[in-house]
Amino acid sequence: MYSESRNILFLLAVCFALFLWKLGASAFLRERRTPRGTGCLGDALYRELDPPNYQRRIYSFQTAAFSLARVLVAIVVGRVDEFTVRFPSAILGTLDVLMTYYVARRLWTRKAALVAAVVLATSFGWWQAATITQVDMTLTFSVSAALMLFISFIGRSALARRDL
Repeated sequence: MYSESRNILFLLAVCFALFLWKLGASAFLRERRTPRGTGCLGDALYRELDPPNYQRRIYSFQTAAFSLARVLVAIVVGRVDEFTVRFPSAILGTLDVLMTYYVARRLWTRKAALVAAVVLATSFGWWQAATITQVDMTLTFSVSAALMLFISFIGRSALARRDL
């Protein structure tokens, strides 16, 4: 148990260093220094909190879960800036790394699970998706959660026998 909690703390430290450290320090590069969708986020916070109308507007490319997460973070923090817009992606990226560790731990050894999670967390594409203001990490988290539930339901013995 000690080794398990140590591995999880190590993964949380890696994810914090890569995804959350100075998350709001970098400036946005698109749309006149505003993030994609921040205007719509401001509308949802200050003018109109009606999710169906919010989604039908210009920003229909965003999922409701991603928009709701950003609105909740902005309400808790009390402002709309780079940190509040990027924070949901960083948290979902961290949860994905932990899910990868969990699934790999159930299927293989602790060491293999740790290597798989560290490789995922330190890959450039994952780091980039976890620190930008797009819906990619929300969709990836949803698919990963569905796969984790599938693997949890069928169990390790079915995977070993290949009884899918």
